[in-house]
Amino acid sequence: MILLRFLGSVIAFLFVGFLAIGQRTVFEFSKMNVAYTFISNPIAYGVEGGSFDSVTITTDNGKIDSQDGDGVFYFIPDHPGNANLKIWVRTINGIKFTETKRLRVYPLPLPTTKLAGRHTGELEAAIMRIQIAPSAYLEGFDIEAPARLVKYNVVVIRNNQAVFVRTHEDSKGCRFDNETRTFFSTLQPGDKVWINDIHGRWGDSQSGLLDDIFIKLF
Repeated sequence: MILLRFLGSVIAFLFVGFLAIGQRTVFEFSKMNVAYTFISNPIAYGVEGGSFDSVTITTDNGKIDSQDGDGVFYFIPDHPGNANLKIWVRTINGIKFTETKRLRVYPLPLPTTKLAGRHTGELEAAIMRIQIAPSAYLEGFDIEAPARLVKYNVVVIRNNQAVFVRTHEDSKGCRFDNETRTFFSTLQPGDKVWINDIHGRWGDSQSGLLDDIFIKLF
């Protein structure tokens, strides 16, 4: 029996069934029967006595990426709601329909923006001085859903005045440039660091404006 498991899964929904000719089948999701829009949700499927390329999966919501050689498919839904996945297997007697699995599809949440591990609050000035960039995370996900920041403004407020303002923009992901890092080396207790107009990209195709970061130094 070929049993396929997606190694990164923490919670899996496992279905075992049988083809009409008696072959045992295994169908596994990485997150129960839930998927998220615009990311690659992994699906593992195996057939007793069959090969990886004998399986075809179709859907009425988004698309299924072809398997990557080890029996894993990727389901990429394009709208929230429900999705029906139909599984077909090629056998010596022809192509057999095995089952339909229904998934609940949820929208991918916005990433959380952080600098030095904080979104808001207070931070020691010495720690802030060595930071190289803010970041974005899709928190609570065991499915890979990379996020990156492609544009933001850095503002440093001292004695209620903006003493430093700089815009960073890079489609591959922004880091602080030399000018920003040089100024950060002079940060003092009482300064406030404000990262605003934050534009991010996450999942396979999502993009948008994310929440500001505001941290007071001590």
